[in-house]
Amino acid sequence: MAVSLAPEKDRFPVGQKPRVFLAIKNLTELRFEVSTDNPMRVCVKGKDGDPPETDYQRHLHGDFRAGDGPDLLPGPVVRNAILPWYPTILKIDLSAYYDLSVPGTYTVYTEFMDQTRSRVGEGSWIRTNTAKFEIQGPAR
Repeated sequence: MAVSLAPEKDRFPVGQKPRVFLAIKNLTELRFEVSTDNPMRVCVKGKDGDPPETDYQRHLHGDFRAGDGPDLLPGPVVRNAILPWYPTILKIDLSAYYDLSVPGTYTVYTEFMDQTRSRVGEGSWIRTNTAKFEIQGPAR
């Protein structure tokens, strides 16, 4: 499995959805899927620590709190077939996972369940490179 991550652009104005591209190349003869409801971890760090997670992000790793709304996905479930030897590029909206309304410099990486590494279907986590992007405040 070969993976890489790159932001759509280096700087995003506050209020614009910061997106990253996840490129996956399946170097096996096995077909598998990555989807919005499949285990995928999106990890964003800021200079002063982690930005606040959305309810969706918290619910993905089992952090349910009193008063939380229903466990809804931020949009329809999207399944992407990762075919043998065929490169696939996924676009990920980081605002579905974190509140990125505070200007600053952030880093991001993703991890997803690589089903091709296990003969019993348990899989293992594969991590991308870490990419950097900036959220810019309003011009003064």
